[in-house]
Amino acid sequence: MSNKKKIKAKKVNAPAKGSKKTNVWKAKIWPAILFWLKTWISNDYCVEGRKKKWYAPVSIAVLSLVIALIPFMVTSFSETGGAILSSPTYGLNTALTDFSRDLEAKGVDLVVRDGELVNEGTSWDEAYEGNAWRPVYLHSYTHTVVDIPTSETSNSSSIVIEEEPPVAETVTTVDFAVYYLGDDVQYTAQEFALQVVLDRATSGNENYDLKTTSFMVLSKQAYVIYLLPNYDGESNNTVRGSATGEWNTPKLEGLSLGSIAIRDYDGGAYAVSYEENPREYVSLVSATWQKVFDEAAYYTLLINGFTWIGIYAAIFVALTFILGLTVFLMTRGKRNPFNTYTFWDGQKIAYWASFSPAVLAMAASFLIPAWGILFYIFLFGMRVMWMSMKSLRPTYNG
Repeated sequence: MSNKKKIKAKKVNAPAKGSKKTNVWKAKIWPAILFWLKTWISNDYCVEGRKKKWYAPVSIAVLSLVIALIPFMVTSFSETGGAILSSPTYGLNTALTDFSRDLEAKGVDLVVRDGELVNEGTSWDEAYEGNAWRPVYLHSYTHTVVDIPTSETSNSSSIVIEEEPPVAETVTTVDFAVYYLGDDVQYTAQEFALQVVLDRATSGNENYDLKTTSFMVLSKQAYVIYLLPNYDGESNNTVRGSATGEWNTPKLEGLSLGSIAIRDYDGGAYAVSYEENPREYVSLVSATWQKVFDEAAYYTLLINGFTWIGIYAAIFVALTFILGLTVFLMTRGKRNPFNTYTFWDGQKIAYWASFSPAVLAMAASFLIPAWGILFYIFLFGMRVMWMSMKSLRPTYNG
């Protein structure tokens, strides 16, 4: 019988639960995050980033692009067609309310049918003929102007100005006009506004100045509004506000512009009438018009927003590529110690350097929106130029 003793195997403790995840976090994830944080301010770390896998700098470049575009996204996608009825309205809310009431009173029914604004009921031309040089709805108001006449007399030493009794005069002023083109397909709404209304010398109505009065042009397909255009055909033209939209929106199908005077956008009756509370009634009706403008301009503004975002994105992508190419060209030369950097290395260095300029440009763009596109170009370009002069500058000993 063998005298061999059984050898008891030592029990090896299993790794604690979760320790593997902890090791991965300490060994890979946290160092990667720390490296990225250091690239925000350190150009040397951006240069060192050329050694990282391609997906890291590319992800940073894409994130930087999105951040730089945020102010433009906010601006583009927050626009609404009904913003023209936000304060100040320059009397547009009252004028549109009276316009709807007049359509309802005269039986002129402008209705959206199959994506077009058509004239049902009383003819537009019959209801508004003779108001100016063509059938047009004119909204006017009466106010009193007080004039204090003066006369001058002079003697050998001074001029004496004597005031005469004030003279009060009642004046009627047209502050809003609406044109309906109907079957006239010679112009679009925008073309009619610019080429016919604003380019016309006179309206034929002494109370209506074509070039300074707010107006709206309605065609079968679209509408356009100009607030106080102050147009003289020269470079100093100004406009207080403008809006445009199209009727081929499914949500506007069946809408009657005249019915806005008695029903809101959802078809419910207003809580008050004009006779009961004029101010609240005007507020309710203008809110309905605002909703109509929002829906009519929704797709137009959405397409315009994506178009401009695409343009800005293309500019920023081209900028990133050019700055990466700049880094590559700055490291050329036989005696340049950095001439081993490849074109892709230059691109990755630029990608790592893009994040902090994008964040700064985003903040600056919200403060000064008019210069938004310049901030990212300037800040990103300055950082790459500074990096090229400091971290990538060749140094020779002896």
